[in-house]
Amino acid sequence: MPKQRKIKRTKHLYRDRKKGKIFKTILFILIIGGLVAAGYFAAPKLMEMLNSGSSTEESSQAPESSLSEESEPSIPAEESSTGSLPSEPESSVPESSEPESSESAQNQMKAYSPAGLSTLDLQAVAEEARKAKEAGYQAMVLTLKGEDGQLLYASDLEQAAAWGTIVEAAPSAAEIANVIRENGLVPIASIHAFKDPLAASMLRDNAYQVTDSPGDTWFDNVPSAGGKKWLNPYRTAAREYIVGIAEELVQAGFEQILAESVQFPDGGQYRMSVGETGGLTRAQILRQFTEELDAACPGKILVSFPYTAMAGQYAGRYEESPLYWQAEGIAPAVDLRLLDSTELSAAAGEDHSAYGLAYSLLSLAKDSVAAYNGTIIPVVYENGNLQEVLQALEALDIQTYILRGESSGFLGR
Repeated sequence: MPKQRKIKRTKHLYRDRKKGKIFKTILFILIIGGLVAAGYFAAPKLMEMLNSGSSTEESSQAPESSLSEESEPSIPAEESSTGSLPSEPESSVPESSEPESSESAQNQMKAYSPAGLSTLDLQAVAEEARKAKEAGYQAMVLTLKGEDGQLLYASDLEQAAAWGTIVEAAPSAAEIANVIRENGLVPIASIHAFKDPLAASMLRDNAYQVTDSPGDTWFDNVPSAGGKKWLNPYRTAAREYIVGIAEELVQAGFEQILAESVQFPDGGQYRMSVGETGGLTRAQILRQFTEELDAACPGKILVSFPYTAMAGQYAGRYEESPLYWQAEGIAPAVDLRLLDSTELSAAAGEDHSAYGLAYSLLSLAKDSVAAYNGTIIPVVYENGNLQEVLQALEALDIQTYILRGESSGFLGR
């Protein structure tokens, strides 16, 4: 600046006394002028600094306010969404409102499977999902293909349309999955595979035939006593139909498919003919079917069966232990509704309480699959002693399960 240059030059003034007075006078004038100029230019800046005192205090408090907001508990999605503007960024949505991914769900997932809940009423599905989320569940299981063969969603499969297996006025699978997901839960679809009298009736070649009477379709009991037809796993069209349903549901947004009734018919199979087998045993054709499911929906399939089948029970249904299938994911079912005080007396020792029996049966089921390398999510049918069942699950450190109650409205954890 000019002022600095002049100050430096004053060092040379003392060498020439003749010009000293002149330079002193000039220096004095420059100093006075510099002070006036500095005051003129600095005054606005000084006023700005003085006036910014209060705003500085406010800005220093702003970070504390934002931190306190972040440290508060997350508001559930259904509560926060009503007060948020459409333009609100997605990052403002609490993390707790987001459903877990498929991978995290397999690591630790407590799923709720409501009995008697119709997918035709999406409002009821949303309400049930909201309650399940509040109760601490991470997933909801809904039946989208029942034991009667009806599809409880609007399928796009040609076979479903041709065979009339879609329930009238059913919503799309994507709508159902979205309702569950919007309430913070992982959507899981349950489908019954070969226990399907409807599809078996629509295409006779898909069903079992009566031995020595190829033109007659086989029933698992006398029709007058409620006998039903079954799909035949040996029939390619039957398998493709089920695989197509699973694939369609995964594409619609369901994270897991619980495949039930992957078996041959219950009870006696008197005069039941499977027809052409291609040289495959029953165990082999069921294994082929699970492989087809896994190939169509990698990492999404949970094949369910009674856990006791692994110990050789129900040989007619599976021929061999279902572990032989080597499915990517299994869901052994533990039905506590069948318990009484004597059935597990040996295993339970002296403890015949609801807790003791539940603990014993769940422990046996856990040991049965201890060496299995795939995904394991047991299906537990609660027997009215909810708290005892939950205590047994916790005591056995079973962190992943699907809990089914006997009636709609069953909740608890």
